[in-house]
Amino acid sequence: MPVLRIVGYDTGKGKKDLAALLADRLGLEDAEARKMFEAINDGRGISLTFEDEETAAGLGQELDEAGAKVRIEP
Repeated sequence: MPVLRIVGYDTGKGKKDLAALLADRLGLEDAEARKMFEAINDGRGISLTFEDEETAAGLGQELDEAGAKVRIEP
């Protein structure tokens, strides 16, 4: 199963945008999404496992456009 790793964040982008994207696409509460964003922003990163590569790639592209630094591993 593909793993999407969010390893960093372009600090010039809006925190609210990335946190809102995480909340929307992953079905998270706002507090959970903010905790994920803080982990990313602090350099700890997060890993998300998906059932299929298409879903991982689609979210990875959206996150990249929002300023996240992502890697997808098969």
